[in-house]
This record gives sequence, structure tokens and C-alpha cells, in this order.
Amino acid sequence: MYFNFNLIKNLHRIIFFFLMIISIYTYAQIPSDFRIEKDTLLSKIEKYETLVYNASAYILSRPLDEKSAKFISESKIVKSWLEGKNGYGIPLGGRFYHSLSNTHHQQYLYSVAIANYMLDQKLNFNRVLNCSITENQIYREQEDVKEVRLKAAELFLEYAKKSKNKVKLRNVTKKFLKSYKKGEFEIAFFKYYGGEKLLSKTEHLK
Repeated sequence: MYFNFNLIKNLHRIIFFFLMIISIYTYAQIPSDFRIEKDTLLSKIEKYETLVYNASAYILSRPLDEKSAKFISESKIVKSWLEGKNGYGIPLGGRFYHSLSNTHHQQYLYSVAIANYMLDQKLNFNRVLNCSITENQIYREQEDVKEVRLKAAELFLEYAKKSKNKVKLRNVTKKFLKSYKKGEFEIAFFKYYGGEKLLSKTEHLK
């Protein structure tokens, strides 16, 4: 029986080339599927964070009405984010926080302001302020922690200065509100905070 060895050799090459194409195609499909799953996950996270951001903005835009079904619903959304595994450290605490009266829900409003500011930076400015504990660094002196605490305090004072919100402030917080109205709050905040002011500011923080 006669064999055409050249034909067989060519067939081997064709088969090898064909198998190589299939392998490359299969390999290329895996990252693509992974990217789709990753994009889907990121989309879900962004939708959830937008929901929380809008809920926090709603709470900070009007007087507290604890009996309102809308307020209860929005409050639960923000609370679940603050207390859940959201990928952030929530920098509650600090001297300003403890100067607030929790009897009148001021510490609660400050926590809502923290959520609002962190998510505003993430969604609208593409800035992620993790506020996670950094090794060999004092937590309260981390730049992201100081920024979030300061800006949340400003959001709280903006809320408190509106008479319609009927916020009853302690004397120390009244002094902060006075400095805020005069445009001197950052100096007063860090003097009370006991640390240095922010090292730098991005353009939208000015």
C-alpha cells in the first residue's frame, strides 16, 4: 500500500494549526467572560451606591420626620451600607463627632453626612476614600480620614444652619457653626481636632 508522506505531514500541520486556533480562541473567551462578570458586578455595586447616596441626600435635605415612611425607608438603606461590608472604613468618632448631641440625632446625621460625602466623591469625582486602617499610621492622622471627617462636619453644619431643620446645638457646636458661617471652619475644626490640617486639596474641594 502506497502512502503519500508529504500529504500526511501536511495534514498533521493543518490539524495542529487548527487545534492551536481552537486553544487560542478558548483561552481568549475566558477573560472575556470574566470581564463581563466583573462589569456586571461593578454595575450592581454602582447602582447600590447610587441608591445609598440618594438616600443620604434625601435625609440631609429636609427636617427629620421619624414617623415618615419615606424617611424610615431611606434611613434603613443608609444604615445597611454604614454597618455592612461595603469596602470602606467608616471614620466615625473624633472630637467633633463627640461634641454632637446624640439625643437630638446629631451623631446620626453626621454618620449620614459621612456616607453622603464618601459616595459623592466615588460616584461624581471618581475618588475612592477608603478610610481603611493603614499600617504604621495613626488612624485619625490619615489624610482620607481627616478629609471625610472635615467634609462630613461641613455637611452637618450646612444642615444645622437652616432654621427649618430645628437643630438644637450644644455651645461648642454653636461655635463651630459660627466659624462655618464666617468661612473659618477648617481652621477651627483642626485646632479642635488636635492635628494638622489637610496637606493638599483637589480643585473641587476648594
